[in-house]
Amino acid sequence: MAEKKEKAKKVDESILDAANKIWMAGLGAVQTAEKEGSKLFKSLVDKGVDFQSMRREVSQRQLDKISSIVKGGVGSVKGKIDDITQQKEGVWDKFRIEQTISSVMKTFGVATKREIDSLNKKIDSLSKAVGDMKPGPKKAAAKKAAPKKTPVKKAPVKKARAKKAAPKTAGPKAEAPKS
Repeated sequence: MAEKKEKAKKVDESILDAANKIWMAGLGAVQTAEKEGSKLFKSLVDKGVDFQSMRREVSQRQLDKISSIVKGGVGSVKGKIDDITQQKEGVWDKFRIEQTISSVMKTFGVATKREIDSLNKKIDSLSKAVGDMKPGPKKAAAKKAAPKKTPVKKAPVKKARAKKAAPKTAGPKAEAPKS
């Protein structure tokens, strides 16, 4: 049993020794970070200043190019706006004339293209419906090819005796319709 206690004591000492070494390594890392960190921080600040000044120069050149393009384009845009304004006035005049003509045609009862197209569609649908109603050669052939149904026998019907007709009285003659 003494051996077991001795082994346990050695294990405990080795664990404490490893923990102590880890702690010391952590302290060494902190000290190194303090020394090297300030040097690294200063280096990063210097690089940031250089980068910022370089980007400002590039940005300013691009801004100058865009500014010159915009200034040159303003005159061109003004000319195009004037052209569009003139075209708009011409279109507006044409629209007024078309509106006046349309109003006059409506007053005299002249049908519009839309109304004529609508009537043409109705005529086409009616023509098709009438064509469907007429038995054509295809329908006649279909009727002939259809199997014959067996006729249903009807019960004989007794004929009623014919009664003597009442004598005709002479009344005013009706005129035949004229065609």
